[in-house]
Amino acid sequence: MLPYWPTIQRLARHNKAAPGGNPESVNHHNPPSSRIKEIFEIGECRGRYVKPRDAERILRENDLSKAIHQCSELKAFINTILSICGGVLIP
Repeated sequence: MLPYWPTIQRLARHNKAAPGGNPESVNHHNPPSSRIKEIFEIGECRGRYVKPRDAERILRENDLSKAIHQCSELKAFINTILSICGGVLIP
């Protein structure tokens, strides 16, 4: 979800800066869902972060390829699936 921080900011109605670094390394002691929950709490949005509802809202308007290109483990996973299916791998 972290590659889609601008969408999270808009939904939360807050401009808190995105966590720095590789999205896959932002998980120790403060996982991404906690960071998203925090921005919703400090923002002017309608309420608290509800993962199933708000994750769908965040992903609905974003292209998965953005996360694939920022997250090496996700890219490897997707390429494994594509390889098994005979698809074209993502460079």
